[in-house]
Amino acid sequence: MPNPYKDLDNAKFWKKAVADVAPDQIHPRAGKRFLLTKTDLLATAGSCFAQNVAKYLRGSQIVQVLEAEPLREQDPIFSGRFGNIYTARQMLQLFEEVQSGVIDSECAVQRRDDSRWVDVNRPFMEPDGFANAQDVIDARKAHIKAIAPIFEDPSVFIFTLGLTEGWINPASGRVYPVCPGVYSDDANLNYAFYNFSYEEILADMEQFIACMSRVNPGIRVLLTVSPVPLTATYACDDVMTATILSKSILRAVCGALESRLDNAFYFPSYEMIANPFTAGSSYCDNLRTVRQDAIEAVMRRFEVDYTSSRVGWDAEDDEEAICDDVQIENSMGF
Repeated sequence: MPNPYKDLDNAKFWKKAVADVAPDQIHPRAGKRFLLTKTDLLATAGSCFAQNVAKYLRGSQIVQVLEAEPLREQDPIFSGRFGNIYTARQMLQLFEEVQSGVIDSECAVQRRDDSRWVDVNRPFMEPDGFANAQDVIDARKAHIKAIAPIFEDPSVFIFTLGLTEGWINPASGRVYPVCPGVYSDDANLNYAFYNFSYEEILADMEQFIACMSRVNPGIRVLLTVSPVPLTATYACDDVMTATILSKSILRAVCGALESRLDNAFYFPSYEMIANPFTAGSSYCDNLRTVRQDAIEAVMRRFEVDYTSSRVGWDAEDDEEAICDDVQIENSMGF
């Protein structure tokens, strides 16, 4: 029997693809890819790292990026004003809320600092808060109606998975982006820590993609995993161990989805940032924030792999991605 590795290209061999390559030329790439064109309409959602993809594509004008709601200057850069979506269950629940038109009736909570009201599903989206609970409910109704196109209209949906850990309402099953106790003492709040398993995340993502595909036949879903470590963990492990476990599970989910679903794809931005084989660190001094030059390198590789153009990206116009979960640090005073 002939050697099955004989005719493979260099990208299949560690020595040729990593060990013998200049550190800045290491280029992880998924074998299953598609080509974006100027006629494609993209929607973006996910954790804070997903904003980097949206910023790049919006600035490069390689494709059209859907903006279902006008974004304000301080808003995270997504296709709607829904803020960070860290978990698969949170993404699925937002989709179901949009499709049903029935909003989360318990969305209004009071903040600790000034007693203003906020939406528990996007608590930092309105810095000034709301005067009362009804204003929160009215704003959520308008928001849910406005973002329906992000599921119905795009040809590509880019979703970055960020966390396995979350905080859930045990009664309703609602998953929150940030632990409500970080910013509120509202006595009506009911929440508990929950760490989603591989099986649960995979099931949630399969359901989300299947349901969105029925609403939008032909949709392609491009998955990424955020390389940003956990700000904090409530699991029994220390934060580094919890981070590695979380990212490993999310990466495995993406691999399973890519192999099982014809319209699911994976872009290895996580591997480009978090691997220990490139020269130096891709992280800033806090060992959490991804350096701007590293993000630029990732997006240049995205352009090579998924587009036919090579439009540059001016990093001077970029700001650090907005991560709601850093409010945990703020709540602790560090």
